[in-house]
Amino acid sequence: MKFQIKSRFDASVLFEAEVGLRACVELAISEKIDLGGADLRNADLGGAYLRGADLRNADLGGACLRGADLRNADLGGTKIDDLMCINDLQDAIDLAPMIFDYWEKNDLESTQKKFDMYEISGENRALVLMCPLLIGGYCFVLERREIWWWQWSCPNPETVPVLWRES
Repeated sequence: MKFQIKSRFDASVLFEAEVGLRACVELAISEKIDLGGADLRNADLGGAYLRGADLRNADLGGACLRGADLRNADLGGTKIDDLMCINDLQDAIDLAPMIFDYWEKNDLESTQKKFDMYEISGENRALVLMCPLLIGGYCFVLERREIWWWQWSCPNPETVPVLWRES
């Protein structure tokens, strides 16, 4: 089956390949194809390797990005309708008790869905509420009941500063 990635602006074909959609997107990125403005609504890109992708102005509304590697991706102007974003640390602190309590009573996946959070690839103890520019976000670490700042090029987690800790 041939998949096409089309522009959300004029429906022109940006890239096509005889593979599944996720593989098609990864292949386009590996070949340095500009996917700016791509229509990727409702695409299942879970776990996809999107590092360094040019996704400026792409429509990712409803797309599954669970565990996708978006480090160094250009997401300027990207449309993500269903991802909750927060502007400042105080908003994260206000939400923390509700998020941690829900997480303890349920599971990671339920919490991720309920609060529209980003799941870090390979991490099962932390979820992120992104900031509006999608450069990073507030990382909620369940077992420590802490909030850290997280970004795509995040260094060793042991060097990341703790922004808030439940007392």
